[in-house]
Formats: sequence, structure tokens, C-alpha cells
Amino acid sequence: SPCLGAPSAKPNRSGDRPTDKAESAPLVFAAMVKGAVRVTAMNAAAAQEGLRQGMGLADARAVLPHLLVEQSAIKADEKALSALAHWCGRYTPWTTVDAHGANPLTSGRDSILMDVTGCAHLFGGEERLLSDLMARLAEFGIEARAALADTPGAAWAVARFSDMDGAGHSIVSPGGSRDVLGPLPVTALRFAPETLENFDRLGLRQVKDLLALPRAPLARRFGPPVARRIDQALGFEDEPISPVMPVVPYRVRLAFLEPVGRVDDIAYALTTLLEQLCPMLNEDQRGVRRLTLDLFRVDGEVESVTVGTSRPVRTTEHLARLFAGHLEQIDAGFGIDAAVLSASLTAPLSEVQVELPGEAGGGRTQGNADLSLLVDQLGNRLGMDKVCRLEARESFVPERAVVTVPLAAGGAAAGGR
Repeated sequence: SPCLGAPSAKPNRSGDRPTDKAESAPLVFAAMVKGAVRVTAMNAAAAQEGLRQGMGLADARAVLPHLLVEQSAIKADEKALSALAHWCGRYTPWTTVDAHGANPLTSGRDSILMDVTGCAHLFGGEERLLSDLMARLAEFGIEARAALADTPGAAWAVARFSDMDGAGHSIVSPGGSRDVLGPLPVTALRFAPETLENFDRLGLRQVKDLLALPRAPLARRFGPPVARRIDQALGFEDEPISPVMPVVPYRVRLAFLEPVGRVDDIAYALTTLLEQLCPMLNEDQRGVRRLTLDLFRVDGEVESVTVGTSRPVRTTEHLARLFAGHLEQIDAGFGIDAAVLSASLTAPLSEVQVELPGEAGGGRTQGNADLSLLVDQLGNRLGMDKVCRLEARESFVPERAVVTVPLAAGGAAAGGR
């Protein structure tokens, strides 16, 4: 399955767009490492001036006296990277912060993995998906390299060690991972540091040097992890991606030609999404118990609204009214350019017999629907556990013959923002 590895030089924690001066001036991030202040990350302008990761800050200032320096903040960076991984959900639900992308100096993670299987056609193909991603990251002030390959291991290696096109990304043709990985250094296969030292002593410096060796003696001498990393990169062994957000079976997406911000526009988009989602639920005889609306802002932030129901529901009008009170509280920022609606919790819901006009008890169905809507509205405002009903219990003590229990069946999570 196609996977995208996007290592980021540095997230823009402030959320502000960099000025033209900051974009062109050499900039580094520094932190105390092994008793000295060292450069942990830099922008392209600093790299072009000959600075490198790990060099002392004093040496860097000697090369560039007017160098811009920022203090590294690992926790803030990882928080920003997690938010960015959530934002990448606009392209695919399978996104995660890469556990193998640790900065060798600060041990901070610095990359995101995305499985875009079955999603590229929504953006006009893999090339357009990558171009859109890189353009948006550039608008956020994030310098990144991206690669798309058959496996996460190959995408990870190409994104870090292979040459990129002018747009800063690369696409490996299906089945071409072996040829692309061959000239790359063995570091590209994510081996342990001690393993890399052994390879260097033996003169095994490129991936093609390892691929030329018999597999059994290689695994016997250096251990199973070496063979596993090679197999994962070439696609002989699966390497699953654990997404940041839970993957849901019912998910619909809507992209806007122009950013929107008015409540009416968001409500119209929600109705459009519900009209796509409810037929899917009806086909599988399922009803919603928990529904989440993710709104992707043009500045990289994500606004989320979650609602719950007391019983399975798949009626567009019912679900739209549950969101009505929350839409006015959404901060659209400079505009919203995409929306995703996910049914994170569903339950079986069979067809309901509708009474004909004039039939005895004809208003019963409508009355039940109105009561269900009232319960759901109260539950999303106060909490589902706060809306209760009386239930009879067997007891000889009158005071214990009736107890209050939550009206919601099955314990749906309360909604909110």
C-alpha cells in the first residue's frame, strides 16, 4: 500500500506565518547536548551556509555572526507535530507520528507517516496529493521533505536520504523500492546504532551492499532485526501503521473551493455530509451512537465537534439538529477549506415500520422521534449520564422499588467540543 513519509525540519509552534526575512535568513534551533550547546535543527538557508546538525553553537556563530538562534523545545515540538498529524487527516484517516523519526541529538520525533491507499484519487492522483500537501506546509512555514512509496520503510528512507524534485517530494514507482534504496546509505533502513557501527567497520555503507549478501548468514551474524528491516522496506513483511485517531468504518469528506467561515455555510456542509453518510448506514442497517465533525482550517488548526445519541439514529434531520448548538461556537479562523464527518460509534438499527396517516396510534412514531431528539439534545448539553429515567426494581421496601438510571442505552459518550 502506498505510504507517505514526511519528515519536518521544525514545526511552527506559534502558528504565525514567518516573515520574508525569517524565511531567507539562516535559522537554527539549539539545545544543551552532552555538556555543550549544539545545533539540533536548521532551515535550508543555514544548511546552504555549511552549518550541520550537531555542531557547537559557538562554531556556528563563528561561521555566521548574524545567525538567528531559537531554543529547542522538545515537548512543544512534539505537541505541534501531533497536531500536524491530526491535520493530515484531511488526506487520509491513517496518519501517525513516526516513532522511528527521533532526532539523534534530542530524541525528539520529527516525522509523520500516512497511508494514502485508496485516497489519492480524491485529490487527482498521487502527484497532486503530494503537491497540495507540500504547498500547504510551506504556507504554514514548515520546511519538509515528502516521499511516497509502497512501504513505510521505503518512504522513510527516500524522504530523508534521496534526491527530491523541485517541489521537495519524490514518488517511488510501484515495485521500484529495491532500485531506489540501493544507492542510499545503510542508515536509511533504520538500524540500531551499534549495528551501523558494525556495518561501517565491514565496509557495508550502502543498502545495495546488504542486498547483495545472502540473507541467512546476514541474519545469523547481525540478528533478526536486520533481516526484518530489509524485508519491511522491500515489502516482504508488513509494517502496520497505528493512526493517531481511531479509524472508523463510516467516514465522508467534503472539500471547499474557497474557505468558508459563516455558520450557515458550515451547516450546509454538515447537511451535505449527513446526506452522504446516512445512506451508507442504512445500507448496512446501522445507526449512529457517536458522531464527530472535523473542520480543517487554512492555518493548519482543526476544529472538532462530537455529539452522542441515546439510541442508534440515522436520520439526517435528527443528527443535524444535534450539531446546531455547537456550530455557532466554532472558531473558523481565516476560513475552513475541508470537513470530515466520522461515525466513531455505531449500533445495529433495523428498519422501522412507519404508520400510515389516520392509522390508530399514527402519532406514536413521531412522538417517539421527538422524545429521542429531546433526550439527545439534553444529553449533549448536560451529559448523557445526567438524563435519567425511573426503573422498577423488585423490593419489599417502597423506597427501593424505583431507581433512576441513565436513559441512554449502551452508554454513548457525551458530545461536545
